[in-house]
Amino acid sequence: MAPCLLGRVATVYFAVGSRSLQKASRSAASSKRFDGLRAMLVTDDATARKLRLQAEHPFDIVAVDAGASHAAEFEATRPVADRSSLSTAERWRNRRDPANLALRRLRAAKIRAVATALQHFDVALLMDADTYVCSSLLEAACAVSEGPVVAFVPVDRG
Repeated sequence: MAPCLLGRVATVYFAVGSRSLQKASRSAASSKRFDGLRAMLVTDDATARKLRLQAEHPFDIVAVDAGASHAAEFEATRPVADRSSLSTAERWRNRRDPANLALRRLRAAKIRAVATALQHFDVALLMDADTYVCSSLLEAACAVSEGPVVAFVPVDRG
């Protein structure tokens, strides 16, 4: 197999609020340990202001998405402890359900985060804020360098 020729590669995070920002910061730091990849954060204005107050953070670029504040809405409507008689699947089919609407807005914000990252980098690896990187991401970057790819990878370690 021919070696993969990568241009500018970055891990990209979408995080809104202190808790999500803390998780994304930890993940970005872990992603830099192996390959020295750049890290980009896409967030709302309030979270960007909080980040500017920190002496250090692992993000090379911070971009503000005007629609990013909807992420807090998702956290507020999470059905995790929901005691209603509707199943989660039924709630997701109901397009008027607040959790469904919030999740769709959150997913749209993550798509915008990738689009924003691709204005700065050749390859963008969207990472969940709670991802902890345990090894090199270059193989994953090579896998997606030929075009858009979406992958959900199960965790097989701790």
